[in-house]
Amino acid sequence: MFRLGALRQAMLAGLMLCAAAAVSGCGGSSSGGVSGGVAVRVGNSYTVSKADVAHWIPIEAILSQEVVPKGPIPVGMVPDPPGYSNCLIYQRKLVLDKPGEKTIPSRSQLLRECKERYNNIRIHILNLLTLYGWLREEAAAHGYKVTDAQAQQRFTENARPEFPTTAAYQQFLSRTGLTQADELWRVKNNMLSSIVLGKIFPHQHSIRQAYPEFLLRWAAKTSCAPEYITPNCKQYKGTQPPGP
Repeated sequence: MFRLGALRQAMLAGLMLCAAAAVSGCGGSSSGGVSGGVAVRVGNSYTVSKADVAHWIPIEAILSQEVVPKGPIPVGMVPDPPGYSNCLIYQRKLVLDKPGEKTIPSRSQLLRECKERYNNIRIHILNLLTLYGWLREEAAAHGYKVTDAQAQQRFTENARPEFPTTAAYQQFLSRTGLTQADELWRVKNNMLSSIVLGKIFPHQHSIRQAYPEFLLRWAAKTSCAPEYITPNCKQYKGTQPPGP
């Protein structure tokens, strides 16, 4: 699973606050600003494409099970809608491999678990990609930005002990589906979190109110395609977001 900083953990948890407040501020009926291959639009300049979402879902499916995979990824670890044929086999094996487990789950139980896992991963990724846009736009509004060069420098400085060699790191990328650009994106995300938390929020009129105001302000500027609506979209009306 993505390693979230304290601010991002709070923000993702706070999306539930946004959902609860949908009627009073987070919600809305506007559907403008999203078209074509765009899943989410934040403000006027940042978008999450449907291809971005599709790219990150299998990565999160793997990282949520193994932060650093020790071997080849088992078939079915990544849920495969709509039939979930591989996931059904994988989930069944997980249950039967538990010590002392003798109960064989029904197909309907396994299917429900596969669907729930896929939808949870999908919503998590949508929230995370949208949150990056919120952080980037909030930082830009206060004159801050993180360049590719800055992210590369931070990445180089913070050597990861779990990858003692270049070959080990490349194997990690190959097994998870991550790219070097994805890793730099994750570094940027952490750097933007630090900027918002350490350089912007402390200068707000009320540090206690800075966070909920941030959520409400950017949710009101976030438009989502119908099948990508979550509580952080202004079209959200207080019901569960649709999913495949």
